[in-house]
Amino acid sequence: MEPAASTDAIAPVVSPTVHPLFQDLFPNADVTLLSNDGFLFPIASETLARVSGWFRTMFTIPQNPAGSPNTLNEPIAMSESADILADLLSIVSGTSLPQFHDVDLVETLLFTAEKYDMPLPIAILRLVLPSLMKTHPIRVYGIACRMSWEAEAQEAAARTLAVNLLCPQNLLELRHVETSYVVKLLSLHERRRIQVNEELDSAGTFSANTDGFCGGLCGAPCNRTSWAVFKLAWNREPWRFLAFEDSLGRI
Repeated sequence: MEPAASTDAIAPVVSPTVHPLFQDLFPNADVTLLSNDGFLFPIASETLARVSGWFRTMFTIPQNPAGSPNTLNEPIAMSESADILADLLSIVSGTSLPQFHDVDLVETLLFTAEKYDMPLPIAILRLVLPSLMKTHPIRVYGIACRMSWEAEAQEAAARTLAVNLLCPQNLLELRHVETSYVVKLLSLHERRRIQVNEELDSAGTFSANTDGFCGGLCGAPCNRTSWAVFKLAWNREPWRFLAFEDSLGRI
């Protein structure tokens, strides 16, 4: 008995296509990059060697040993998507700058530029990073720590003092930060909480911490209930009482 014919549809083979932004961008293109989603990026090897230490090193390796086909004419398979390659190559070629409103995009571009040793995109993205601190201080802190950018890391860490690190949304943000940097951030939050608690309990700083009587003719003991409630609220949710200007401090 013959086996039944398979009814599974055969997926069509899709040929790679040149990315629209790179159709005629490099008339002298002698290298083609292939994204992981099937887009081709013709570009001049001279440009790649000039802006990327990784490609500069690759191009110094003999590409066509005796008896071997010319591999330089074959597309170079990249592990990045077309969107990432298009943005990165647009930066290094000087054609345009992407919109840097998405912290995920900025992080991916930055680490891709680091992977391929591209100083220009790294410098540009470092200038962009502060614009994301207000909306994504935790992510910016993690990125700055990884890149060893101390000034940006300090400012972002200070900004996180005004947010609840353990709320569900921020826990998702913390997943993008390396564990050692998360530990440092949690330590900063605890130190600041202890320091402020000590000041709030200080009789020298706040007269409400002293025992005594209210002024005036009644001579009744002062009611400290509101002050006690405030201190309890601070201890439970300190981020609700912190303005960024009051939060600056080294980690």
